[in-house]
Amino acid sequence: MPRARDFRELRVYRAAYDAAMRIFELSRGFPDDERFSLTSQIRRCSRSAAANIAEAWRKRRYPAAFIAKLSDAEAEAAETRAHLDFALGCGYIDRPAWLQLDRRYERLTRQLVRMIATAEEWTPGRASGRSAGSARVTPTPPRLEAGTEEPEDSPATRTAGDPPPLARKKPGNERSPGKEDCP
Repeated sequence: MPRARDFRELRVYRAAYDAAMRIFELSRGFPDDERFSLTSQIRRCSRSAAANIAEAWRKRRYPAAFIAKLSDAEAEAAETRAHLDFALGCGYIDRPAWLQLDRRYERLTRQLVRMIATAEEWTPGRASGRSAGSARVTPTPPRLEAGTEEPEDSPATRTAGDPPPLARKKPGNERSPGKEDCP
């Protein structure tokens, strides 16, 4: 089993970093009047998820601190998903971009929950047969490549992949949302 020596080698960190960079790219297209609100918030929490994973890695010799930092990363991932819902509802991102990022953060959250549940395996010198400084690397989640999003009518997009109820468009209401439509 591969061993990570640095947080950058962790697949969960790389997934969080890649998702945060994708959010940065998308948020560059948000309106200027969102600069100090949604744009700042979504960038901040997406980056914080990755940063908390890095901090957890350095604190892994202290199980309670390790778990606390991973829990913070999980909370930041959830906050990012909430901001993605607002971005979709306000019309700043399209449904395929929302769906891709929502799925990434769902996988990231599952990875973090697994790490929390198996914290003793990540703690150097505590798990049987492990030496100080070694840890298990989580499996790489499958990546959605550009152009491979689910079609609108697929079962995956009608069930767990549905946007939040507030972001669903009503038939006949095809206008773009204005400032008065967004919280």
